[in-house]
Amino acid sequence: MTTLLILLIFVTFTLLMMLRKIPAVVALPLMGLAFSLAAGVSLEKINNQVFGEGIFLLKEAIFPVFLAAILGQIIAKSRVAESIVKLAAELGGDNPFTITVLCFLAILFCFIGLMGTGALIMVGIIVLPIMMSVGVPPRLASAVLLFGYFLGYQLNIARWQVVAELVNVPLLTVGKFAMVFLVPGVIVTILMILFGLKFEKRRIYAWSMPGDKAASGNRGGSPLVRWYAMISPVVPLACVLLFKMHIITGLIVGILYTILSTQWQVRFRGVWNLLHQSIFEGFKDSALTVALMFGVGILVTAATLPELSAPINALLQWVEPKGVWSFILLFGIVGTPLGMYRGPMNPWGLGGAIARLMSKGELSSGALAGAFWTMDFVVGVADPTDSQIVWVSGYVNESPARIVQFLLPFAWLLGLIGTVLTIIMFPLFD
Repeated sequence: MTTLLILLIFVTFTLLMMLRKIPAVVALPLMGLAFSLAAGVSLEKINNQVFGEGIFLLKEAIFPVFLAAILGQIIAKSRVAESIVKLAAELGGDNPFTITVLCFLAILFCFIGLMGTGALIMVGIIVLPIMMSVGVPPRLASAVLLFGYFLGYQLNIARWQVVAELVNVPLLTVGKFAMVFLVPGVIVTILMILFGLKFEKRRIYAWSMPGDKAASGNRGGSPLVRWYAMISPVVPLACVLLFKMHIITGLIVGILYTILSTQWQVRFRGVWNLLHQSIFEGFKDSALTVALMFGVGILVTAATLPELSAPINALLQWVEPKGVWSFILLFGIVGTPLGMYRGPMNPWGLGGAIARLMSKGELSSGALAGAFWTMDFVVGVADPTDSQIVWVSGYVNESPARIVQFLLPFAWLLGLIGTVLTIIMFPLFD
């Protein structure tokens, strides 16, 4: 009876999130509470363990996310990202394919250090008009921005930490998979660019926004910062991989390097104001991510209570893969549609809780890291309800559904490739 009740609660909250009746940040802790009450957990245990301890379950990832968001704000405000994108566009000349590929690579490079929808908007208002001014179709330009955004995250160490904490693996386990996944990601994106330029309807946009030089499509002029400042996005990555620094130390070094390499030219005038604004806006940008992590922690803590272990394990027996083909079916084939519209495979919702629960079963933590890291990419570029897709669609005057309709086959293909890579790189079962 408890198992059926838990299943009903799960399905109800899943549908409410998919229909956008309730946000995931509210649904996850409510689901943890509902699970606990359904299993007869005492109010004292709910108060002390489910909420009191559960909210800090992913605590190791919270501070890196905040630091990464602050670094991203400094990179944006010091015009490092703008310089990278404009340099790429200038090198591309007037050839639509060359410009699109170089803009994609510039976006990818920027988002090694940038983080959040605010940063996407800042880069988007620069790069979208540049691509569309030479005839790149709006759906393709949008897809290139989204793919560059999430493929940049393949080398974002704060993002590694979130998934590593979620499935209990070392940071570099996620990093190793992410760096391998980046290669087919770039190849598939270039194929998507070739397809879009050949088959999508093209027209030239003479597009500028009054008072906004960044969005005017003007590709001339010299870089706004020096070359050594443009490597700021990869400084934390180099610190972790080459100098074996702790992730927090690497991010702090990245923040200091970006400030020093960009602000010495103005003799550090206004540097404290830059830092204060970046801290404030970085916390604001990462607040929703951290709130989702709190919700996942509450739900997972509730689901792993002794009172719930038997019914939860009974449900997992039905969905947990038992072999290679069922693993491919779950993550490579049905995982993509199940992650869309805030579905149960979305790592920033129910998928995060499912990943943590599965980590206590027979699947290896490495396999779960690869599978849910892949799901993170697929959901990020192909869920029409995500804020980044909603903003991009409004900017290029296309519906979110039409943008996703164009890029979904390529995202789905990468989901399948990521699943196969997971099987190759990690043992499936402990």
